[in-house]
Amino acid sequence: MTQAPGRRERKKQQTREKIARVAMELFIERGFDQVTVPEVADVSVNTVYNYFPTKEDLFWPPSTYGGFPGRTRAST
Repeated sequence: MTQAPGRRERKKQQTREKIARVAMELFIERGFDQVTVPEVADVSVNTVYNYFPTKEDLFWPPSTYGGFPGRTRAST
């Protein structure tokens, strides 16, 4: 039997989703290069970087290229 995520994990997931959603809305509205990380959400810049190590990770989720550490997007 799999346990449901605890409150802390749910809150972390909600924060991650909110940051990603706000970032995508800003990227669509103003363009990727015109958006700064501090504008992305009402959390600290350090919090954004805890969830997304680079600004590009806000645009391309790590699941699209295999994760964060030293990995780059696959060229197609």
